[in-house]
Amino acid sequence: MEQDDLLHKFGRRISILREQQGLTIDELAARSGVGAGEIALIEKGEADFQVTVVYARPGGLG
Repeated sequence: MEQDDLLHKFGRRISILREQQGLTIDELAARSGVGAGEIALIEKGEADFQVTVVYARPGGLG
């Protein structure tokens, strides 16, 4: 599987989890310490990042 495919699938999963938890991108950004713009890029599959950025930070989706 290509890296771009993985980034898009992961980004979509982040978006789904965020929406299931009733969070806006801004709310997830505030909880995780990751900028809203970065989260938007992750959700679109346009940002390469460490998985720990969204999942492992206190208050994130994990």
